Amino acid sequence: LGINFLSQEAVDAMDSMDPTKLWFVPAECVVEAWISADGLSWYRKFSSGLVFQGGTVPTTDVFVTLPTPFANANYTIALGFTGLQTPDSGAYAYSQCGVKTHTSFFLRARSGGTSYSESCDWVAFGLGL
Repeated sequence: LGINFLSQEAVDAMDSMDPTKLWFVPAECVVEAWISADGLSWYRKFSSGLVFQGGTVPTTDVFVTLPTPFANANYTIALGFTGLQTPDSGAYAYSQCGVKTHTSFFLRARSGGTSYSESCDWVAFGLGL
């Protein structure tokens, strides 16, 4: 199933019942899906070439190999902690990534001032091969 958004012109055309003014808006379809046996990484490829993929790494300060390559290094990554289970008023936390290639990126998550061993969730999206 896909969600299609119509312009006001398309909505107005439906009211006029003039078929020459109706536009077909195709739905985005998943053409390939994969999840690792341990459930820690996954991807979805869409008919337009868009790829969503993500996972969880148990420790950071590592290079993450993408489950499926992107067309280039022009993709977006979002990060989130999974390791911080309790708040600590004296600790701080951050996550960062860099050194992106079409097949991998570097991931670091830090808390408590010195630890780089936090688990971290990541999701990336961009144009696939």
